[in-house]
Amino acid sequence: MHRNFNSLMEVEFEIKEFVESRKGFHCIFKHRYQDFIVHEIDSSGAMVQLTNLNSAISEDLVKCNDRCFESFFHDVAIVNGLKSVASGELKEYQIDCTGKSKEERMLIHKAVRDEFTNTLETETVRSDSNTFITVTVAGANKQKRRIWPSDREGEHCHFVIYKENTDSNVAIAKIAKLLRISPKTICIAGTKDRRAVTTQRASAYRLEAGQLLQLNNRLHGVRVGNCAYKPNGIFLGDLSGNRFTIVLRNIKENTDFVEECIKQWKEVGFINYYGAQRFGTGFVHTHEVGKLMLNRKWKEAAELLLQPNSNEAAECDSKPIARHDDEHNTKGLVKKQKHLLNIHDLLKSGLRRMKGNDYAAVFRTIPRNLRNLYIHSYQSIVWNRMVSRRVAMYGDRLLDGDLVIRGSVDAEDEPIFLTKESMIYYDKFDLVLPLLSGDAILPKNDCTLEEEIDVEYFHALRKEFGLHGGFRKVFVKPSEVNYEFHRYKYADEQLVQTDLDRLSSIDEHAWNSIDATETIAFVNTTGKESAVALLIQKWLRAYFEKDCEEMEKIIKNLNICCINQNLHAGLFKCKVYQELLNLPFGQQLSYQEVAMKLNNKNASRAVGNAMRTNPVVLIIPCHRVIRSTGDPGNYMGLQGRELKRWLLNFES
Repeated sequence: MHRNFNSLMEVEFEIKEFVESRKGFHCIFKHRYQDFIVHEIDSSGAMVQLTNLNSAISEDLVKCNDRCFESFFHDVAIVNGLKSVASGELKEYQIDCTGKSKEERMLIHKAVRDEFTNTLETETVRSDSNTFITVTVAGANKQKRRIWPSDREGEHCHFVIYKENTDSNVAIAKIAKLLRISPKTICIAGTKDRRAVTTQRASAYRLEAGQLLQLNNRLHGVRVGNCAYKPNGIFLGDLSGNRFTIVLRNIKENTDFVEECIKQWKEVGFINYYGAQRFGTGFVHTHEVGKLMLNRKWKEAAELLLQPNSNEAAECDSKPIARHDDEHNTKGLVKKQKHLLNIHDLLKSGLRRMKGNDYAAVFRTIPRNLRNLYIHSYQSIVWNRMVSRRVAMYGDRLLDGDLVIRGSVDAEDEPIFLTKESMIYYDKFDLVLPLLSGDAILPKNDCTLEEEIDVEYFHALRKEFGLHGGFRKVFVKPSEVNYEFHRYKYADEQLVQTDLDRLSSIDEHAWNSIDATETIAFVNTTGKESAVALLIQKWLRAYFEKDCEEMEKIIKNLNICCINQNLHAGLFKCKVYQELLNLPFGQQLSYQEVAMKLNNKNASRAVGNAMRTNPVVLIIPCHRVIRSTGDPGNYMGLQGRELKRWLLNFES
C-alpha cells in the first residue's frame, strides 16, 4: 500500500508514504512558478479571482478626494503648511474652520488623511467663538482618528491579494509598509505557497480602498484589487479550500496510461500532508525553532534563528556560530548577519535591548503572528510524522479507536471514537488525526507517537502564543478534477494564463507576433536583414521564456549600431544605453542611480531624455529604470505605463 518517496527534502519533512503502490508516471513538477496556480475558495464555495484593479469604490473615493482638495486646499498657504508639518519643519498647523458645518469639517479631516496617507492626524479644537482643525504628525503608536462614512456596508475593507513567487507574509509586509500600517492589521484566511501564483482574500479594518489600489503602481510581484466594504473581517481558517491549476511537464508515458493514473487518483485520493513550504525555505527549518520554543529553550532558539542560510553563508564569517554563554557575545554575533528577513531584524533589536538573560522577553517583542509560525510548523511536522507512521503500519484501512469526523472539519467539530460496530458507517475520508496541543484528543490505538515535549508546555504557552489544537483529515478525495494534454515547443513555455495575464491582455507568446523589421535598422547596417531578424526573434523568445543566458549570448552577436557606431544618438545617450544593457533581468535602477553610474549624479533628467529616444526598446531595457519613489514612471509615452508595469512584474 505504500512506497518510499524519492525526494530527500520531502522525507525530511515526514512526507514519506503513498496511498497506492501502483506504478506512476514521470514528469517535471513546478518547473516554473507559473506551473502552480492556487485560487482560494471562500467559505461560501466561490473561487477567489483577481478581476479588477480599479474598482468603482476607488473611483468614488478619488472623486471625493478631488472635491475635498479643490474646496479646501486651493489656498497655497494651507498646502505649504501641511507639507511643513509632514516634513517636520512645523510641529502643528491650524486650519481655520470657523463657520463651517460638521460635514464640511469631516471632509477636511478625510482629505488631509487621504492626501498624506495617514502620516498626519487631525483634531477639531475650539477657542472662544472660533473653530480650528489642528494638524500634527501622527504618533507611531497612537490610534489615528478615522472618520468612517456611515453609508458604507461595513468597516472592513475586503480585497484580493495576487502574488507571484512570493511568501504570503512578505506580500503582506510589502503592502503594510507602503500603507504605513502594521502587518497584523491585514488579516488572511491562511498562507499560500511561495513558489506559485496565488490569489486569496484579505481584509483590514477601516482601510480606504483608494489608498490600497494606488499601491499597484509600486508593488512588484504583488497586486491588490476587487475591493469591497463588509461588516466583518476575515479570520484564520475562513475558507473552504483551494483550487489548484497544475502543469506537469515532460511526461514520457502515453496519454492513455496517464489518464488511467488520474482516474485512479480521483478515486483513492491522497494523503493530506502539510507541504514542504510549511517548514520554511531557509537553511534553518521553522519546526526546529518551534520545538525549542515549546521547550522554553529561548536562547538556543534565538541562536538557531540567527544562523545564516545557505545563500548567506558565503557572505558571513566562515566560523560556525557558537553557543555563547554571555549576553554580550550573543549580541555581537548578530552584527555578522546580512540580508535577513524581518523576524531576524526584530530579534536582533530585542537582543540589543535585552536585560540580563531574559531571552523569553526578547521573543515577546516579536509580533504574535510571526512567533506562531514556528509553533504551528512544529505542530505540522508532528502531524506529518503521525500520519506517515500510521500509513506505513496500516495503510488506509480504519481501526478500532480511530478518530473520525464526517464531512469537512470545522474548528468547533468534535470527533468520535470509532468502534468495530460503527466502522461500517465510515470510510477512510472521515479519518482525522489531532494537532499536538495541551488538550489534544488522541486516538485509542497505537497510531500516535511520543515526542520529547511536555504537553503541559502547550497549556503554559497557550495564552502567549494562542496555541490551539484541532483536527485534520488524513485522506482527501479531490473534487472537480479536470485535465488537458498540450504539446509545447519550448521547455519554458507558459502553458496557462494567470489572473494578471488576463487583466493585462498580454499573451505569453507575444514574441511570436512582434515584427522585427523596424528594429533591424538600429541593430545592424550590414544588409543581412534576414539573419538579424532571426536573431531578434530568438532574443524575444528567450526573453519571454526568461532564459537570461541565451539573451546574453544573442546580445553579444547583435551589432547594435546606435551604441557601437553612434547612430541616431549622442555620446551620453550611447553611454546610457550601454549601462542599461548591463542591467540584469529582473533588476531595476532609478534615474539618479543610472546617472551616478555614469559619474554624473545631476544628470537624472538627461537619463530620462535618453529613455524617451531609445530606438531599441525591450532589447535596451529602459523599462527597468524607475523613479526613486518606486513608481514605474512613463514608458513610450503615457500609454505605455501599464505595459511597463506588466514587464516589471513579468521579470520579478
